[in-house]
Amino acid sequence: MLSITANYIADILYQKLNFPIEKKAVYVYGLELIVSTLASMISIILIALWMDRLLDAFIFLTVFISFRVVCGGYHAKTYSRCFFSSIGTFLFSSGLSMVLANSAAVLLLGVFSGAVISLWAPISNSCHPLSYKARKRNRSLALLLFSLSFCWIVYRVFRESISHSLCLLVASIVAVATLMIVAKIQERRKRT
Repeated sequence: MLSITANYIADILYQKLNFPIEKKAVYVYGLELIVSTLASMISIILIALWMDRLLDAFIFLTVFISFRVVCGGYHAKTYSRCFFSSIGTFLFSSGLSMVLANSAAVLLLGVFSGAVISLWAPISNSCHPLSYKARKRNRSLALLLFSLSFCWIVYRVFRESISHSLCLLVASIVAVATLMIVAKIQERRKRT
């Protein structure tokens, strides 16, 4: 279904923009990524609406995408696995945010995530390796993003009571760190 949709849109673009036909595969691949990502995001928003937690979806998507772009991590082999793992990651983050109740747990998970990000960010995808310059830039951005987030977390923990949105922020960062760990485990399995 995804491939059919991407090919259909590429055909329309070919007719309208008259791009070289030998570049169609590149357009189809890009369109598959865009459609797959949009489907995941829309599904997460619909699930959050059904759970009456729309704000959770927006916090999760903002935090998760911001960190994920610069940190890297696990990549599914198929679009359907990616779709379901994205939804599962959202449900994991939303569930974790509901059980985080004290500042010690929030801070401990923040430190854990920071350690993972500091040690391994960015994790390259073997299909799309990063150049040295891109790795250096992504690492700097990951550390900056985490530092700003952690300062905000510490400030909120010591200034106010623990809120659900703060717990979801931490849970979303934990989800990124977890996917980084999964990618490292997969990388080690491939070497053996």
